Amino acid sequence: MFVVCDTNVFVRETHLLRKKGGPQLIRLLRAVRGHLVVPEVLRQEYIEQTRLAAAEEHSRIRIALSVLQTLTGGVGALALLDDAGVDRLTLARLEALKPLVHPVIQTDELLAAAAKRSLAKQRPVSKTDHGFKDCLIWESVLRLPPGSEVRFISRDLKAFYENDRFAPDLEAEAAARDLRVVGVTNLDQVVGELQASNPSLDFAALPAFDLVESASEVPERASAALPSDASPRRTGAGEDVSPEMARQGSDWVASRLRHALETVQDQELRVLGYIAYFGDANKLQLFDALAQSGLSRARAQNIAERLSLVGLVQDTGHHYLVPDRELAQAAASLVEGDIIGILSRDP
Repeated sequence: MFVVCDTNVFVRETHLLRKKGGPQLIRLLRAVRGHLVVPEVLRQEYIEQTRLAAAEEHSRIRIALSVLQTLTGGVGALALLDDAGVDRLTLARLEALKPLVHPVIQTDELLAAAAKRSLAKQRPVSKTDHGFKDCLIWESVLRLPPGSEVRFISRDLKAFYENDRFAPDLEAEAAARDLRVVGVTNLDQVVGELQASNPSLDFAALPAFDLVESASEVPERASAALPSDASPRRTGAGEDVSPEMARQGSDWVASRLRHALETVQDQELRVLGYIAYFGDANKLQLFDALAQSGLSRARAQNIAERLSLVGLVQDTGHHYLVPDRELAQAAASLVEGDIIGILSRDP
């Protein structure tokens, strides 16, 4: 199985396959030895669109900080990623996904074929533009190994669809290359298909890639500080602090904050995993087990309540439950070894 994700799906909808079915797709492709198809033109679009999306979010943060400043009369410096920092993270994410990616080399022959298709106004060229990028993507798909199953995830109804279905002429062109290309507009359709076609797959045993990301994807430091004015700042003692010192200080704070957040995330995963593993155990039993793992009862209870507030956990009064079965299986698998070790200890 080969899967092609257009830029809108990969970046805007799933945040580089981190949400909305993206983690499940990664797990399933790894389990069935499937591949993502990322031609160079898509790879560059992923990077560029992630940078633009991050800039939009930064803009919202600046607006919010401006409002906060007028409300409170002041706001501290906040470290944000600049474009280079965002690119580093995007490249790290793509590198982490690399084992899943089927390489498509952008050769001169491939570029020429895409240009020829564009000039001939052959689909996926739309009526409004020459669509060279789309042509390059499609020509890359046509060069996949004969006999391949391909799922083309895109909502570009102008380029790749006709009357709300994947264009028959593109399907026929692919079939002539011994490729079966199925166009879908929703990533969840592919996830559902993979699950249905592999009923014996032990989902809980698959690596929980969606819950724990590689540490290599964390930047060394945030390189842009906010606010961006060059005026000196004063410490609590009253002395002036240069913009450079303020930036270095914000980098140090950001580093400490990342470390603290990683610790908190590990604890949250542990609590979620224990809740999922014990199932209908009452709260007293749950917190007893977590205390044996080294997490204080007060801390465990606080985390469980926060997980309940965001909807990952259901508080029934006497018990905590994980209502999402797939999430419960994945979370339980993360702590199974830890729990077995605790249960096997001598009383």
